[in-house]
Amino acid sequence: MFHGLGGNKSALVNTLAGLMDLSKDKIGYSVLLIDLAGHGRSTNLRNIEDYSFTAQSKVFVEIINDEFGERSNFITIGHCYGSFMAVTLTSLFPKRATDLVLVSSNPFQLECRKRLYRLFQNSLTRNFMKLFFKKMSFKKPSGNFDYAAFKNSSDHNIRRLLIDIKSTSLRGYSASVHNLLFSPVDEIFKQLVESGINILMIHGEKDRVFSIKCIRRAAEQRDIKFIGIPGSNHLPVFNAARELAEIIFLEAIMKYGN
Repeated sequence: MFHGLGGNKSALVNTLAGLMDLSKDKIGYSVLLIDLAGHGRSTNLRNIEDYSFTAQSKVFVEIINDEFGERSNFITIGHCYGSFMAVTLTSLFPKRATDLVLVSSNPFQLECRKRLYRLFQNSLTRNFMKLFFKKMSFKKPSGNFDYAAFKNSSDHNIRRLLIDIKSTSLRGYSASVHNLLFSPVDEIFKQLVESGINILMIHGEKDRVFSIKCIRRAAEQRDIKFIGIPGSNHLPVFNAARELAEIIFLEAIMKYGN
């Protein structure tokens, strides 16, 4: 399971608790929560290229191998920024990744990007962010901040966003944003869809970060199962963890995971 931008694995504990409760005495699954590079207890990296989803995937599969063996299959689950990580990891190891679960994700950026997001995708922004990254001091992330206080957080809660930046440091946050803006997730996801892998997309119906109408339409056009959570926003891992766990369990684990 992969958390979102600026977050850490503690943001997923309520969803994990729901999955554990639902799967008790039914299916023996092991769950691995991972702090992405520059987040939580993972260190910041020396080169901005090392933050790429591809580079991190190669590290994470080694962790999976160490924990569960080189022949183990897995379901990848990612929230927002972490969903891009899940897409990339799945694409690199398609024979082992049985299912892909994307929560509050937009793998259709060419179709469903906001204008402001598109504005920053240019060589000038890319070069500036690389320079900014190099100028920032090498600082360790501050650890796993407890997100319990933000259970009912709005999508654009300024205090939470500032804590995210502080926790990852300006260096780590800027590298992660660079990764988010310039990773070829659209093309990677397109290849996954064509491969026929089981994909489940889950979105809060009140998401204000991504255009849920556009994403739902794009998913349905590709025969991807899309489930909306009424009353939840971009952060179902905080404010609809039980509902999110039930959907993942019933749709991904019980239906396909065997």
